[in-house]
Amino acid sequence: MGATTERPTADQVRAEPARRRLDEWVARWVFGREPKPVRAMGSDEVVLMWNPVTGADDGVWPACELRRHGTPPEYSADNGAAMAVVARMGQWLFEAEWGFVGGVCAGDWVPVRKSWTAAGWAVRFGGHEATAPAYPLAVCRAALLAVLAAEPTG
Repeated sequence: MGATTERPTADQVRAEPARRRLDEWVARWVFGREPKPVRAMGSDEVVLMWNPVTGADDGVWPACELRRHGTPPEYSADNGAAMAVVARMGQWLFEAEWGFVGGVCAGDWVPVRKSWTAAGWAVRFGGHEATAPAYPLAVCRAALLAVLAAEPTG
């Protein structure tokens, strides 16, 4: 149950495909969401709810509905959802800029579509660059690399 809430390594982020685990990492580490464990109706199965859903309490909804409504947006596969990541990173920098030792130039954190490479898109947040065959995946990887590098481990 807790595999996606553990802090990923930079190598894991760079290798992770566009799927639910990467989207959960983005929800947790970029957006700061904590999943709520909810027990499904009529069973002992526990589903992690990444989205706040009214009435999603223990034993109220079946597991299939909890999974359908509780999964994070497809940040790594959907352009619109990826733009929410870009917007969050801009706000995150503004809030965190003053807390960095030595400061960070605000312009460095604006995502830049550097080029179309053999791997696809190259996206950079600050000095943290990620490449991927699709723009949303590159955005998510670069955002995670930047956020994880800025947060202390432990």
